[in-house]
Amino acid sequence: MSLKELLTIKENNYYEVWGTWSFSFKNNKRWLLNTVNDLKNSFFESSDWKRDYLKELVVKLFDKTLNDIIKEYKCPDNMPNWKKRLIKEEKLFNGATFILIPIELNYCKLAWQQKPSREEQVKKIE
Repeated sequence: MSLKELLTIKENNYYEVWGTWSFSFKNNKRWLLNTVNDLKNSFFESSDWKRDYLKELVVKLFDKTLNDIIKEYKCPDNMPNWKKRLIKEEKLFNGATFILIPIELNYCKLAWQQKPSREEQVKKIE
């Protein structure tokens, strides 16, 4: 499973499962799940919103493949462009494990390490 299918569920913000602040970038920092165990431990075994989030994806999978979910997903008009790109563009995540999001929501930065501190350690998506 790639991460982008999870962005097609509810408010498109599964990454809210964990968060902190990046002082280096002055952005919210969120965790991007990257293994089945992450999904199991963070969503399946949860008793709050995360379990419902996962349930919605599983229900979709009864009728569609993961590729179909992405292909048929209609992005809301008010969705930030960077989030549309993460959903629709193949391989944009490229193994990123964290996402940095400014308060204004006008871009995101993908990170491959927990504490990036320099621009060359992230990839900006607008």
